Amino acid sequence: EVRLFDGTTNYDGDFKKCKTKLDGIGSPLISLDVSADGKWVLGTTERALILYNTTPPSSDDAAAASSAKSAFFKSAAANAKPRPLRLTLPTDVQMEMGLTDICFRPARFTEDGESGKERGIVTSTGNVSLFWNFKQVAKVAERYAKGDICGIPRPKVALAADAVVDTRALPGAARGDSAVVVTPVAVRKPRFSTKLKPGKGSPN
Repeated sequence: EVRLFDGTTNYDGDFKKCKTKLDGIGSPLISLDVSADGKWVLGTTERALILYNTTPPSSDDAAAASSAKSAFFKSAAANAKPRPLRLTLPTDVQMEMGLTDICFRPARFTEDGESGKERGIVTSTGNVSLFWNFKQVAKVAERYAKGDICGIPRPKVALAADAVVDTRALPGAARGDSAVVVTPVAVRKPRFSTKLKPGKGSPN
């Protein structure tokens, strides 16, 4: 589970009781990242990423959506807790990249260099780095939270010659998919593609 606190502490300096407990997906969390405005929480497990909208509107009304309070500051009822959207590596991409096992590295948001708004989600597994368009993912997450059945956006991929130790956003970059990839022997800027076969377009 994921516990959300509003940041207030007691006399001992410890966080007070959490405002909301979010349901997990049954797998241990490796890392968490939070969007700049606190609306989105991104979790990483070994085989999937999970995305929570901490401010789900109670209706389709625009006014209600704009006035909705974050689960960081207002406890969410059991039947109104944000539903986590799972992001996984599509089977065909896994086969195309020749990956026999999935073990995601900590996923992070990337931000627009000018507005500071989230533009993407980056992570890696094995020698493959992945990028999801955040605008597309957020739309699906909001529909999914309402119970709609919808397809999950596919990630762009980039292949490295060596195992990827970490993938991070490139600070201040104009492109949302700008990132740096760290391997045991180099730090490189990946070239993400919607379709990439081993040996083509990478290593970068």
